[in-house]
Amino acid sequence: MEGEIIKLSSAESKLLVRCRLDMEQEFSCGKRKKSVLWGKVLDNIKTEAPDLTATKEQLQRKFLNMLATYKRIKKRNRSTGRDATTWDFFNDFDEVYGNRHSVDPPSENLQNSLDLPSCSTAEHIRENEMCREDNDVVKSVPDVRGNQQNFAKKNAQYRDMKRWNF
Repeated sequence: MEGEIIKLSSAESKLLVRCRLDMEQEFSCGKRKKSVLWGKVLDNIKTEAPDLTATKEQLQRKFLNMLATYKRIKKRNRSTGRDATTWDFFNDFDEVYGNRHSVDPPSENLQNSLDLPSCSTAEHIRENEMCREDNDVVKSVPDVRGNQQNFAKKNAQYRDMKRWNF
């Protein structure tokens, strides 16, 4: 039964989402084992749907798949040029997870990761000359395995690191 794939009805899926999201505070605090909390979710669902035959492991897998679907839709909706994707459970998940940095990173984090250091033209020319000199020295040293292609790739990485002062 544990390895079997179950098919929940729409009403059962909504009940799962509601019961699990209502307990988000308990899940996120980390004071109790997740398996115990999933047992409570199963008990809460069984009070409203006693004929449900799913195990807590199956419910957990179903919810995690739904959470992955939410994250995928959230990312797709943020990207430009695409129509917004709708999903029955999107608003329920978005109320709980919508403002988390793991789902929706702050724009200043994204901007900082894109900012490249600025350099003047004279400085850039001087660094290129230094890279050419370094390149000549590095090319004169044979690679241990004799693999010139791998050596050239590492040489290019070295030039890029030196150019951007890493």
